[in-house]
Amino acid sequence: MTKFLSICSLIAMLLSGCGSDFPGQPSDVARVQQNKYPNGNLKEEIPYNKDSRIHGLKRAFYDNGQLRAEENYKNGLKNGVFREYKKGEIVREEYKNGILVAKPKN
Repeated sequence: MTKFLSICSLIAMLLSGCGSDFPGQPSDVARVQQNKYPNGNLKEEIPYNKDSRIHGLKRAFYDNGQLRAEENYKNGLKNGVFREYKKGEIVREEYKNGILVAKPKN
């Protein structure tokens, strides 16, 4: 029984390391480009798949380091929730294969 548990633990550890190399991104993200402001703060993180298409969670920041926007992409198209944080409000939209499907009500 102990040997069985040891083998199961080993398999679980190996599988947990098979995800994305980029935390918070899908496993098929090949690279994440980081652009910075002149002051050195992060301006944006843009994930790309192996075909060099935006793929995963793109994040943009204000020059003071605060989060400005989050956009989900799949193979170059907006897909999922888009959030923009401005003036204490959150603007939220939802996309499916690049098409806007839900927009906030004013």
